[in-house]
Amino acid sequence: MGVDIHIWTNNAEKILILEDNAPENRLSRTFLGLVGNGDLQDIANRASVNIAAINDMAGYDEDMDELEAYGDDMSEAEKKVKMKEIKERNERCNNNIDRVIKTVDTLINAAAKLKNLADVIHTYKDRDYRKDVNQFYKEADEFYFSDFHLDKDNRDFGYNFGFDLRIFQRFVAYAKEKGATMVYFIYM
Repeated sequence: MGVDIHIWTNNAEKILILEDNAPENRLSRTFLGLVGNGDLQDIANRASVNIAAINDMAGYDEDMDELEAYGDDMSEAEKKVKMKEIKERNERCNNNIDRVIKTVDTLINAAAKLKNLADVIHTYKDRDYRKDVNQFYKEADEFYFSDFHLDKDNRDFGYNFGFDLRIFQRFVAYAKEKGATMVYFIYM
């Protein structure tokens, strides 16, 4: 069992609950890892793409869960500072859909030209928590970064990088078509 990453919108109830034909909005756990550990930023840097809009999506905290998680260990002054920080991060997502669409499109076009990402990213190396399972993660990375232009889904490894980005692209375009003005990530 683990955490999944989903793309969410300001009108998710309409798009995801009332619509039977909405495209997939769940990305792979490998994509979640790339976002969480900074590897997506490394890929973007290699591709010369600014992914601030995607990074903002990752920092969105609709329910102030971050404040609740650490609130008991904070003074009232620290809580106010943290709340201000969360609100500022959330504000960057307001009306972000066009920025996200442009960012994802640019990232897809640039990432498609990159070679040997599995050798560059090395998510299986230098990770203390993965030392005993390096071969599995090496194979997972080789699968994930292979055949960018094909939509690959493997029972053991999930989607490949190109497929994740195209799912992202399709869902955000669909969300805009259905009236969404903001997209962000949720983790379930």
